[in-house]
Amino acid sequence: MTNMEMSQYLGAFLDESTENLQNLNDLLLSLEKSRSDDGCVNEIFRIAHTLKGMSSTMGFEVMAHLTHAMEDMLDLVRKGQFALRDEDISILFKCLDALTAMVEAIRGGGDDHTPEGESLPKALHARISAAQASGKAARGREEEKRAVMSDQEREWILEAKEQGMDVFEIRVALDPSCMLKAARAYMVVSRAGELGEIIRTVPPVEELEKE
Repeated sequence: MTNMEMSQYLGAFLDESTENLQNLNDLLLSLEKSRSDDGCVNEIFRIAHTLKGMSSTMGFEVMAHLTHAMEDMLDLVRKGQFALRDEDISILFKCLDALTAMVEAIRGGGDDHTPEGESLPKALHARISAAQASGKAARGREEEKRAVMSDQEREWILEAKEQGMDVFEIRVALDPSCMLKAARAYMVVSRAGELGEIIRTVPPVEELEKE
């Protein structure tokens, strides 16, 4: 975008950004009271997405980077992969303050370069990484718990061996990109059941049906 074009659209950019930030403030106040409000989360995501697009188009890359980081966190919240905590709401309010300061600096003839513009995206991604690591550890503990055989399962295995039967542990992995994972998993379990008696599956069949 040329300087002339940027000057032509700058007023509209500032007005729209200010309006979006006012709405963002109201939405964050609502989200602080009710973090399970999906409509509120979706609207905040929409505003972050809008601000990212506008600032990137105008060449304000620091602002675009910050709103992109907000978008990353909020997208995980929308997908149920991230639960907002007090510190997350606090960071989002700091993002609002930083974006407001950027817009005012631009309005005064400056630019969007601020220390917060560099530090806040890192803080957002650090929170995302910490939550994902915690979730992965919890899933690992649950899988370890499932992997421990019950006394009944051990008894079945011993009985099978005493009767001259072979006991196998079979591991099956589906390609992450394949379609109809639940149907494919069911077919594997069904076929294995035709070949012999299944002592158990990990995860349980009920969870396999949910992909």
